[in-house]
Amino acid sequence: MQKNNDIFQILFSYQDKNYAQFVQKLLPKNIDRENIKIIGIRLPQLRKIAKDFVKNDWQEYLNQNTNEYFEQTMLEGFVIAYAPIDVNAKQKLIQNFLPKINNWSICDSFCASFQLKTKDKDLYLSFIKNYLNSPNEYELRFAIVMLLDYYLTEDFADNTLQLVYNTEDISYSVNMAKAWAFSKYFAFYPDKGLNFLQTQTLSKDVFKMTCQKIRDSHKVSSRYKEALKNL
Repeated sequence: MQKNNDIFQILFSYQDKNYAQFVQKLLPKNIDRENIKIIGIRLPQLRKIAKDFVKNDWQEYLNQNTNEYFEQTMLEGFVIAYAPIDVNAKQKLIQNFLPKINNWSICDSFCASFQLKTKDKDLYLSFIKNYLNSPNEYELRFAIVMLLDYYLTEDFADNTLQLVYNTEDISYSVNMAKAWAFSKYFAFYPDKGLNFLQTQTLSKDVFKMTCQKIRDSHKVSSRYKEALKNL
């Protein structure tokens, strides 16, 4: 396995300083984003690097990762998601990785990198539920984003909606994830989604975010968008 100096050489060979500035501006204002070190590597390239790593001694990479740079943490998440191991082993890696997440970009990109097999969905759901009451905003956002990414299929959607609804509004980041989940449910199941908004009590912020995301969606017809005006 390549040592840290070799890994840095690989990462910096793809540096785009303008992109680094763009990424830094997207980071949450409530963290010390000026001191977060960003190389400036676009996600497709980071994903490619991660897929190359998992073909070799990826465990050694995880053991020696210093998380000095934003991209190192992002890359670690990708390696975990792509690692060819069973569900239980992967969940242990996820558990160790979650405390390293401190912004929505790493959280959401990490979640989007999994390829959950149908036979494993129940096992992952049990694991995800462990974080639905977490006071840590990015552990909770991880759980919500995993649900909206993989559990809005017909066999899980109604249960997923209720699980997300029952979570606490602990931060802007979490509220936005909840709104994203509700709006995506609405886009997939508009009649049930409209009934949900009519009959359930959402906080003012989450309700406003949800409606805005629905109005912005190209997957929701004008008829249903018009119906939002009556809520």
